[in-house]
Amino acid sequence: MELMKLIRFPMMLFVVACIWQSVGPGEIRLADNLGVALAAFVILAIWEWANKPSPWEQSRQS
Repeated sequence: MELMKLIRFPMMLFVVACIWQSVGPGEIRLADNLGVALAAFVILAIWEWANKPSPWEQSRQS
């Protein structure tokens, strides 16, 4: 998966969380929002890496 496709969901999550917090009462917690977005990026990267077939698996299947 390309990097931009991998970044799209965490970036949208960060923006939506910031907008949601700006509409409601209280403050915008950028560090919390950034942490959640980074965690989502890491989870997605590991998920994509785990689902990618390895070279030895590809050669064994063909």
